[in-house]
Amino acid sequence: MPALADSNDINNPSFEIFDYNESLDYNTPTGWERVNYAAITNYFNNRSTNWDPNFRGLLPYEGNYFVVLSSLDGMTNFSEIRQEITINPGDRLTGAYFFGTHDYIPYDDWAVIQLVDTNDTVVGKNIVDVNIARVQSWGSMRGWKRFDYVFDANQAGTYDLKIAVFDKYDSILASYFAVDGLVICPNSPISGDINADCAVDFFDFAMLADDWMCDCNDNGVFNDPNHNCVYGTDSDNSGFVDFNDLQAIANHWLFGTMQGIIE
Repeated sequence: MPALADSNDINNPSFEIFDYNESLDYNTPTGWERVNYAAITNYFNNRSTNWDPNFRGLLPYEGNYFVVLSSLDGMTNFSEIRQEITINPGDRLTGAYFFGTHDYIPYDDWAVIQLVDTNDTVVGKNIVDVNIARVQSWGSMRGWKRFDYVFDANQAGTYDLKIAVFDKYDSILASYFAVDGLVICPNSPISGDINADCAVDFFDFAMLADDWMCDCNDNGVFNDPNHNCVYGTDSDNSGFVDFNDLQAIANHWLFGTMQGIIE
């Protein structure tokens, strides 16, 4: 498992720090404002009827812990965590998320990673948006999914980074949203940076080489800790890790490294 860069612009981005609250009986993430259920854990295996049979339980994407939010906390129908961040032109926000549900259609629960402009708290920009329709009734994703978002000059500014999961129509059956390994990389390309350390270098090449010609569409391979599909070695989502994915590294070779800066 790669060691990801720790973003200086996000407090506790990998959810390694938590406070234990006896009255609520779960660990809450330090550095984040919390509403309702948000717990730090090192393992999650709360599967339902249609959860992927190759999914053997969610381990941290990065580090030793990750956060899980539940849409059902008592009689409430949502949970969220948030904090204020500052974005500069060209910054890239990256990380990983997972969504699974005990609910079913038409109760289309959903989850988001959202940026809310501190000057306009009504409208938010969804960086990640996932719902039951995507994973099917009682279903789940097959494991962690990496996301990347690059900000242009018009999007620079101060935002509330919001992570949330919601029930739709009812407060009976829960859906779950996990997030880990959040990083803000300055002036960083999307492709080639497999381990999200804000540079394209030999570490990324080694991860791709370990997966060479592997079929990341095979869930047994995708969830195999000896492979790196979950981190995006199949960058073009073709299934196989091949020359197209190697080209993504070659196109940005040494970007973000000292050698790349000197050149």
